[in-house]
Amino acid sequence: MAASVTSWAAQARSSTSFKNVESQKIVDIYEELLESRNSPEGAADEIMTVLRPIIDADPTDIRVMSVWSVFCDAVRTVSSKKEAREQLLQLLISIQKIELKDEHGNAICYAWGGKLWSDLPTFGAMFREYAIDIESDEEISGEEWLEQATPVLNATLFASSALAYHEDWEGMAFHVPIAMNNMCNSQNNLDTPEPQYRLEMFVPCAAAWIEQSGRTIYELCEKGARYGMTLDGWKHWKSRAGEIASSVEVQSGIKDKARAMFINMAQIDGDNTI
Repeated sequence: MAASVTSWAAQARSSTSFKNVESQKIVDIYEELLESRNSPEGAADEIMTVLRPIIDADPTDIRVMSVWSVFCDAVRTVSSKKEAREQLLQLLISIQKIELKDEHGNAICYAWGGKLWSDLPTFGAMFREYAIDIESDEEISGEEWLEQATPVLNATLFASSALAYHEDWEGMAFHVPIAMNNMCNSQNNLDTPEPQYRLEMFVPCAAAWIEQSGRTIYELCEKGARYGMTLDGWKHWKSRAGEIASSVEVQSGIKDKARAMFINMAQIDGDNTI
């Protein structure tokens, strides 16, 4: 069952990661947005009201980027719902439209690069590390490793929706070949439990990319070599999805995801052969 916005907000407020006053206020703003008690534009303005005094004092203050850490936490928890994904994406678009200038009329830039806020500074890096990244399975059990499957899938659903919005939006396409190659390399030695865990993690994510933004991904592959995406790569991903869907050793739910992925890819490229 998808987490409610209320339960996410309560958990975020109690997190040691969001104990400063600014983060607590930003959690409140996200909660109001996700419960449709505020618009993306209104939420963006309120976030700027919270952060502007800090930016004026020191644009390098780490609290400035709390907007992204809270964002990533929300994405991992509530993005299974299409409405939530759309609200979060529109919030980023609204933040991106805000231009901050200093007393001399110059654009304010973040120390690690990017204008506040047209460049959404550090967003891409923080999304990669704190939203969609998959932790190593070293030194933990398969069950513990698989606990991150739902948060990672939620982040993938958001990223794929953003990619469908625009093919060059904040580097979201970077994550596509990683997800596809994870799926392609997951089906080995199915007599051991580890491959089954990997299939449960990687196949739904790969399928989500195709379901949400398959047409955009195919067009990027046609253009060639963007983040390593090519038509040969597309054919390989599709073939592996078909093989997983037809394997007698794979669990039925995973096979269904792989089959849907293959069908979606075949509808896009017009080729039904595995």
